[in-house]
Amino acid sequence: VGASCNESAAMANGLADGDGIGNAHVMDDFVFGGVEAPDGQALLASERKSKLGIHHQPVDPTTVQPQTPVPISVQVGPDVLVDRVAVYVSSDGRPPSGSRGVPTIGFVVECSPVETLWEPLVWGYVQVWTAEVPGLPSGTHVQYQIEGWADAGGSHWSREEKLDSWAEEACVHSYTVDPPEPPDWAVEAVVYHVFVDRFTGVEGRWLEPAEMNEFTGGTLAGVTQRLGYIEALGVTAVWLSPFFQCASYHGYDTVDYYTVDP
Repeated sequence: VGASCNESAAMANGLADGDGIGNAHVMDDFVFGGVEAPDGQALLASERKSKLGIHHQPVDPTTVQPQTPVPISVQVGPDVLVDRVAVYVSSDGRPPSGSRGVPTIGFVVECSPVETLWEPLVWGYVQVWTAEVPGLPSGTHVQYQIEGWADAGGSHWSREEKLDSWAEEACVHSYTVDPPEPPDWAVEAVVYHVFVDRFTGVEGRWLEPAEMNEFTGGTLAGVTQRLGYIEALGVTAVWLSPFFQCASYHGYDTVDYYTVDP
């Protein structure tokens, strides 16, 4: 109870051998990845790829209010030459369609160039274009596609990779007009975060430094067996760390979102 922050940090880093704070072991773990990580070159290649072609930036804010215009931001890489960018929008359940600014299903919103940025990763300039989709009633599911083209050239479409790394030729983006309303149970909930691999994988001791990056055997079954213990703490909701198939114990580098690692 009386341990200082430094002492607690040292214990958490596996300092069970009494070396002292000055000799604390440093865990070479990249939980969320980085170019310094072992797979850094793959990450770097992915980042470069995201700066090429036409890409849609996430809708902000992520929760869309009724009858409120929605800003759309589009990034155009240096490998794509365009004079115009358009967003084809539908709100009747059918996927949108159109070509070179003429909609065949739904309606079209023209984009305008607003900014040119130097991008060192691809050693070139990227353009940012924006548009605004008109506000729509609550409950409306909006679908849209993004096309860029040059008057003297062909068309290019926004292509975004899915969870399985496959990219549609002309990606269909979407959002639902729905004001955020948290469920009643969440208002007073007491949430307990469970790190699945560590929750039941090790009992009654600190991990040794050599074990810090290894799986320790915690399972979903182990969590369910301890639900009584969690409930006794006064907890009313459990938040689980990622439990899909992955290469690391923490689960934040999922390789297959369709396979549960029990």
